[in-house]
Amino acid sequence: MLRAILIVIAIVLALPSLGFQDRNKKRQQRITGGESGWVPSKESLLYKYTRSLAEIDRVEISEVSFGRTADSKAYETKVINSVTLKGSEAARFMAIWRNLNSGVGAGCFSPAYLVKLYSGEVLLVGSTICFHCHNLTLPVGESSESSEIHPFDADGPTGRKLLKAIQDALAKSSTPLSPTSTCSGLAVSGFSLLSFVGELLMRNVEMFVWCERNLRWCSRCS
Repeated sequence: MLRAILIVIAIVLALPSLGFQDRNKKRQQRITGGESGWVPSKESLLYKYTRSLAEIDRVEISEVSFGRTADSKAYETKVINSVTLKGSEAARFMAIWRNLNSGVGAGCFSPAYLVKLYSGEVLLVGSTICFHCHNLTLPVGESSESSEIHPFDADGPTGRKLLKAIQDALAKSSTPLSPTSTCSGLAVSGFSLLSFVGELLMRNVEMFVWCERNLRWCSRCS
């Protein structure tokens, strides 16, 4: 009788462990698989400025550098190379943009590209994008000049299509595209290493894996 009770207790104690392993396996599949993102919620900025965005007839795509100014500690974005898409080219680009998915971003941000979306003469979206850090900026409030960093699925199919569309467009410009340009080359732009590590420690295990991986990426391209 005692032996039977001990076996039951052992099984009960093992069940949470088995469930945890199963959850970890599913979590790892979501992190490492190609389909790593998800459709943004309708309340999110990403949904608002992709799927719910008004008609766009002009797209400006720029390669940029991101770094400190010479006379201050402030960071600024400088345009290196730019191209404008209209008509069918703009429509094809927007078909990709409107399908961007949410993802897990890193704690760094070192954008290599700037995308501006116009309806007539009105600028609706100005977004700087870092594919290494899996982050982009989106407008907040009524002003297109105020923005916040938002994560997106840079590794998934929609993210890869966006990177290709941007690089293909810039390849047509008179100024050559910088080799292997996907981030501007700063290791942890806008963040001290201490604050970056602090942010990592506050995130869950999934976020830590992604941030640690993206930090290596950014350091490698510096």
